[in-house]
This record gives sequence, structure tokens and C-alpha cells, in this order.
Amino acid sequence: MLKKYVKNSKKMTAYLQSIIINIMLLKLTKLAKLSLK
Repeated sequence: MLKKYVKNSKKMTAYLQSIIINIMLLKLTKLAKLSLK
């Protein structure tokens, strides 16, 4: 039971990390586009 929970929490953290990275990349690309103008 505990092992299953740990596995799921690891998946969740990886999922959240990927979302955060995607958001940061979007913001960076927007900033880059603005600075290029």
C-alpha cells in the first residue's frame, strides 16, 4: 500500500515539474519575442 502511494507521488511530482517547466518556457519565449521587437 505504501509503496503504491510513493510511486504515485513520484509520478505526481514529475507531472507537476513538467507543467512548471512548460509554463516557464512559455514565459521565456514570450519575453524573447518581446525583446526581439
